[in-house]
Amino acid sequence: MEIILAIIFCAVIYFGYQHFFGKGITGQNRGSPDWMKRYRIQMGKYFGFSETESANRERFEGSANFNDHPLSVGLRLPKGEKILEHFENLTFYKYKSDGRVRGAGVTARVKVVKGVYLRAGQGRIGMSKSWQPEANGDLYITNKGIIFDGDLKNIKLPWDKILRENYREDTITFEKSTGDPLVFGDYIDPEKAARTHMIAMMYEDITKEIIDGTYPSKPELSTN
Repeated sequence: MEIILAIIFCAVIYFGYQHFFGKGITGQNRGSPDWMKRYRIQMGKYFGFSETESANRERFEGSANFNDHPLSVGLRLPKGEKILEHFENLTFYKYKSDGRVRGAGVTARVKVVKGVYLRAGQGRIGMSKSWQPEANGDLYITNKGIIFDGDLKNIKLPWDKILRENYREDTITFEKSTGDPLVFGDYIDPEKAARTHMIAMMYEDITKEIIDGTYPSKPELSTN
């Protein structure tokens, strides 16, 4: 019985340790009820749903009507690339050491024979990491990918390197095929988030739909 309890104890500590040192980013679209309602209503408009139908809808698929006319923002781009959405004054966050030291460990007291117990354990000390502000600037969504024009850092990532996007009231996250996700924070306008979602569905690699499972196939899009 003591051995079973020790195993359970070790498992609990292990998963707690993973969470302690983890860098998880939510994989869901989240926000206040009002933000989520506005986001869904805007998504519903593209698919021809009423506000009532869209307000609590979790899934949007089928035929959609989307206008992808380019925006004029004065940014010079390569031939054939056009800006379709623009987020102003966002902060780019990077997952890196914050200078603190953290430790975690696990110990277990296991009965060997009557009156004799064995205590064993292991631990780890490492630099703590967290999402920290790296640069401020504007985020542009184009037909070729995303562009971040920052004061201290510039980023350009094509759609075929993006697996999925997560939209929240305070952040927009682009999960890459390799490396840490790109996280941009501040208030995210729900209508712009919905438009970016539609742009991604039009231009990103079909791998996203296969992995995410959200859209079994790309919607039939009309740009009229």
